[in-house]
Amino acid sequence: MFIKRCITKRGAKTYHHYQIVKSYREDGKTRHQVLANLGVLSQKTIDTLIRGLNRIKEKPYSLIETGLKSKKVLAYGDVQVLVALWDRLGISKIINRHLRKKCKASFDVAAYALLMTIHRLINPGSKLALTDWFMKIDFPQISDLDYLKLLRSLAYVYRVKDEVEADLFQAQQNLFNLKVDIIFYDVTSTYFEGEGPEYAAKGYSRDRRPDRVQILLALAVTQEGLPIGHESYAGNISDKSTVIELIEKLKTRFSISRCIFVGDRGMVSPENIAYLKRQNYEYIFALRRRRLRESEDKFETNLEKYKSFKTYSFDGNIKEVKYFEYAADERGRRYLVCHNEEMAIKDQLKVEERIKKISQRIEEIRQEYKNPQIILRYVSRITLVDRFFKYGIAGGKFFFYLKEESVEFEKLIAGKYVLKTDTKDLSAEKIIETYKNLLIVENAFKDMKNFIDLRPIYHREDIHVKGHIFICVLSYLLQRVLEKYFYQADEPKITARRILAMLADIKVVENELNGHLIGTITESTKETQTILKKLNLQSFGQHTLLYKKTVKLPAVTLTKLRRYNICSK
Repeated sequence: MFIKRCITKRGAKTYHHYQIVKSYREDGKTRHQVLANLGVLSQKTIDTLIRGLNRIKEKPYSLIETGLKSKKVLAYGDVQVLVALWDRLGISKIINRHLRKKCKASFDVAAYALLMTIHRLINPGSKLALTDWFMKIDFPQISDLDYLKLLRSLAYVYRVKDEVEADLFQAQQNLFNLKVDIIFYDVTSTYFEGEGPEYAAKGYSRDRRPDRVQILLALAVTQEGLPIGHESYAGNISDKSTVIELIEKLKTRFSISRCIFVGDRGMVSPENIAYLKRQNYEYIFALRRRRLRESEDKFETNLEKYKSFKTYSFDGNIKEVKYFEYAADERGRRYLVCHNEEMAIKDQLKVEERIKKISQRIEEIRQEYKNPQIILRYVSRITLVDRFFKYGIAGGKFFFYLKEESVEFEKLIAGKYVLKTDTKDLSAEKIIETYKNLLIVENAFKDMKNFIDLRPIYHREDIHVKGHIFICVLSYLLQRVLEKYFYQADEPKITARRILAMLADIKVVENELNGHLIGTITESTKETQTILKKLNLQSFGQHTLLYKKTVKLPAVTLTKLRRYNICSK
């Protein structure tokens, strides 16, 4: 039994139709019995018929028998979802529009920016590592990846950073109907191994690496954690010196005329507060607990005077917060001192441990050296020794003793912090909740340093470093947009890392059949179908691979790679 192709000619036209026939012999001759007429069959109908018959066969034919060869598997689901979110925000159109005005590029900068952005979310690494990862993903936006264009793209996107951030802020408002009346602002640092860019310098390190040059990264976000704008500064400037520049940009670039500015202790200065008032911005700041008369006068010692309320912390747990509110002064300033019982116990234990370690270190120095001047020199270098101990030389001998008043003050401020605000419309509870949400920015920095891998930064040119930081902020934007579609107040929080991990199971299998490349998408699970539904995306359909990818590396880089047998000739 076989399928027979019949040819019929009618005039100048030739027609093909198909029959299922059975061969048999009769009177020594081969004859055909027609079992079924299939009519005219297109190539697509033939393929469908083959698949259908193979599916109902007890022992289906193997793909090898059909001539189908599987060449390789490419990442698809996680990549395509991030591409869809990027397109939904219109980022490529925004970048290209502003590049046409400022500097014309000879290649698709937006496609390279998109590739670098999703790389930081899925498989962060150096730009050289990206060239290897590129060959393992389905990304038709770029067919011939040029390593030098990756670096040039960093410079291009940074040149239009301000305009892109302004348009992206408007796109977020339209997409999510955002009401931006509270802005959270904070600063972090990131250090460099080696020299770093020209504007890197040694300063106060939040990474506890004062031996390394660093830069500062300032970030402003909405209540939902969506980034508004960012700037990077030299590593030796103070946090509070960045505030006025940011406010200017909020007023001009983002057209935010009135809001509540929420900042941490490092942002407070008389100049900043005066400037906020002139710009019609209200503020909520935490004050430094030590060496600031304004806050030292506000630590109410009688806890019976404190009110309490329960609120959700950033991790979703219910916490009890105690507070005491002072009446507003003649300038309209309100002060709230907050007390956390749990943190008070931890703070006191830290103080006791610190005092114990300092005492032990002083005794070690006294045992090692006999000269009082040498002892004094080494003791003075101990961290926080001046806070807890009085020491010096008297009668030719070194002395030290514990400052009881300092210990009492540490007990007083344990678990407490003081908030200062000029807002009149918010209740005390709302002010405290708003300030505690400043953790949104701190978690943004953690995500950029850990999930997105802001550091290590492999670039040394200033503009490349700033372009790299902008790409990391765009990655964080996609991360927060992705998580926003899944946020429900009464449901457990699902992270972008978890979502992308589930989507990573969706692959494109590159097959070759009769010299043609065909891409087949693996089936979606119930979990991935739920994700696509939440994102308002249709399920992935048939995929056809019609492009080939190549990577172009600079000659110097290729020489180095070949020297270490990392790549073939």
